Amino acid sequence: MDGREQETMEEDEESGSEDSGSEESSWKKKKEDEKELREAAEEGDTDRVKQLLAEGVNPNACDLVQDSPLHKAALNGHHETVSVLLTAGADVNAGDVLQITPLHRVAENGHHETVSVLLTAGADVNAGDGLENTPLHNAATYGHPKCAEILLQHGADAGLRNMVSRFIGFSDA
Repeated sequence: MDGREQETMEEDEESGSEDSGSEESSWKKKKEDEKELREAAEEGDTDRVKQLLAEGVNPNACDLVQDSPLHKAALNGHHETVSVLLTAGADVNAGDVLQITPLHRVAENGHHETVSVLLTAGADVNAGDGLENTPLHNAATYGHPKCAEILLQHGADAGLRNMVSRFIGFSDA
């Protein structure tokens, strides 16, 4: 190999590594922005959420357990942030690794205003998680009658049984 061929190979390697480094840097920035969106949603920082969404951050960007920004905002009852995420295209029925939806989270934590926001956006009122618990099961189990009332008004089926009730042997009689 002559000197010119060697220089060309070195240039190709350098440009390839620069592209690779640039792609890695871009991927890292994307992941950092997605994490920041989830954190802002969890904190109810609606202005920051709007800013990140305007910059093109994916409203459905999940973490390792498939919690989306909507899960994070719903968990803490940040109904304004929830509305912003839904308007940006967040999946109202997204399930995490246990198939827990944002509606399960708000019902469990008693955030009745956020329950209403999610239901208005089309949340599945009878969605079952990995143990077949519905949002109504969660509202009842954790003592949130206002949430249970709203869920029932939106068609929640009080007769649905979860895995626990079937394994214990409760019957319909």
